[in-house]
Amino acid sequence: GLSFNFANNQIKILIDSINIGTILIVEKAILANYNIKNKVYIAILDYDHINTIYSKQKINYKKPTHYPSIKRDIAILISKKYDNERIEKCIYENGGKYLKKVELFDYYTDDNIDLNKKSLAYSMTFKANDKTLIDNDIAKVINEIIKKLNIRFKAIQR
Repeated sequence: GLSFNFANNQIKILIDSINIGTILIVEKAILANYNIKNKVYIAILDYDHINTIYSKQKINYKKPTHYPSIKRDIAILISKKYDNERIEKCIYENGGKYLKKVELFDYYTDDNIDLNKKSLAYSMTFKANDKTLIDNDIAKVINEIIKKLNIRFKAIQR
């Protein structure tokens, strides 16, 4: 792991006890020669040692997909007693394998809406790693989400 060793106005930077760099405090006499009044620090890093250490580690990553995402919005009328976290959880649970992101983008109440209700609008992002999604891929999922929101929270699509 990464650690630091403090001695003689310098900090040694260590990874697994291997010195990969130093941070130095520039002496006041040197600063005075250049009329510098603030403290100055210098960092010296040994990139060869850093590369040697990290080249031994396996790097895990997901290859970015080149297929486009699809965004869909839904608006619902729902009781004020339900919080956003529960609603988003329900959306994710019923959003299928292509649902990647859910964001609440509008919260609305006024005199034209029942006092115990609120209007919420969500933006949902869908994306596949192996194909371009079409409307039919998403329409069934959106209908399922709205159906589950209605069953669980008595939500009504607006």
